[in-house]
This record gives sequence, C-alpha cells and structure tokens, in this order.
Amino acid sequence: MGFNNKLLFSLVVAVPLMVNAFVWNVGDDAGWSGQAQFDYTHWAVRPMFLVGDDGLRFVYNPDITNVVEVTYCAFKSCDATSPLVSYNTGDDTVPITKLHQYFISGNPDDCNNGLKLDIPAYNSSYARFWRPTR
Repeated sequence: MGFNNKLLFSLVVAVPLMVNAFVWNVGDDAGWSGQAQFDYTHWAVRPMFLVGDDGLRFVYNPDITNVVEVTYCAFKSCDATSPLVSYNTGDDTVPITKLHQYFISGNPDDCNNGLKLDIPAYNSSYARFWRPTR
C-alpha cells in the first residue's frame, strides 16, 4: 500500500482555495446610510475582495435609501437613472462577480455626500490562499 503523492498534492493545493469566503457587511456597524458620516471609500480598500466567493451585505432603511449597482461613469456622476441592478429590501447580499463593481445610493443627495462604493476585487487563487482572516 503506497502513499499517493498526487492525492497529497491535490489536498495541499485545493483545500486552501476553498476556504475564506466572506460576506462583508458594508459600512460595518454603520451600515449603508447617508446619515452615518461614514467613509465608504476608506472601508472598501481595507478588505481583499475576491471574485466569485465574496458577497457584500448592505443593511439600510429602505424608506430612506436603496442600493444601485451602476457603471463607472454613473458612479462618478451619482446617476442612478440607468442602473445595472437595483436593491431595495433593506438587507441585500450582493455577490462579487467582477473585478470592479460600483454601488451608489439611489438618493442623489446621499450619493453626492459619499454614499457610494467602489469595490475592487481580485480573481486569483493566490489571493484566496494568502488572504488573512477577518
């Protein structure tokens, strides 16, 4: 009964790639709110988001705002008139599916006051392996 080196190699390589999937709470305890005076730009550069296995959880008051996924140009101008996707339940988990995703508040005043989020993501098995835990 010999030792199977291929099996060992598969386990060493594959197991770390299957762990560390996170759902990130946008804004941490502040949530998604124009009232919070929260720096979403700073928040977005802290974690290492990964395409395909991460999600963003937006918690907010749907009577006041919503979450709109938009293009880069719409993000820069806070234009929610042609969204890629709109969310309005007050507790939405959005998968990270691209290397860059842009989210804004559908309320133009909130968006212009900073309620917008630029998510850079990685699509690398090395990033999955080396990403630190929360």
